[in-house]
Amino acid sequence: MNDQIGSSELLGIGSQLLDEAKELRLQVGGSSMFPYLRNGDIAHIVKCPLEELRPGHVVVYNGGHRWIAHRLMRISKNKDHWTLVTHGDSCLRPDLAFTEENYAGRIISVERKGASWRIDGKGHHRFGKIVLCARAVIHPLFHGLAMPQRIVTKLKTMTGRNPH
Repeated sequence: MNDQIGSSELLGIGSQLLDEAKELRLQVGGSSMFPYLRNGDIAHIVKCPLEELRPGHVVVYNGGHRWIAHRLMRISKNKDHWTLVTHGDSCLRPDLAFTEENYAGRIISVERKGASWRIDGKGHHRFGKIVLCARAVIHPLFHGLAMPQRIVTKLKTMTGRNPH
């Protein structure tokens, strides 16, 4: 007998709860939304209608075997079919487009180190839009600044010298 619950079952349970207008509190993992969301933050997720989503919101979607929380870049409706495109704040490339079937919900608030704040207000929405607009300038700049360090680290590794 197998008493373990797999990731697909957990995603199904989470989706069902969100569809029933419940709010989920889930711990964030990874650094793709750093510094806005950090590894270990607790995200409060609700399912809101797709019509209410706007670029800049942080949405959660089923990325296969896990949920992914990234900033919404574009949302469009063609007949009765919705398409969403997201992008992690610290990622170089946008995610592949996904449809409404993979949409799980939107993050409305975050908890970190005992503090809690909402991210569904107009100010956070504006901030999200600024992040999207600034991405074209900021990411190539940071990527370019990080490149020399990566080259030095790679050369030290190749020559057997400790890169740290």
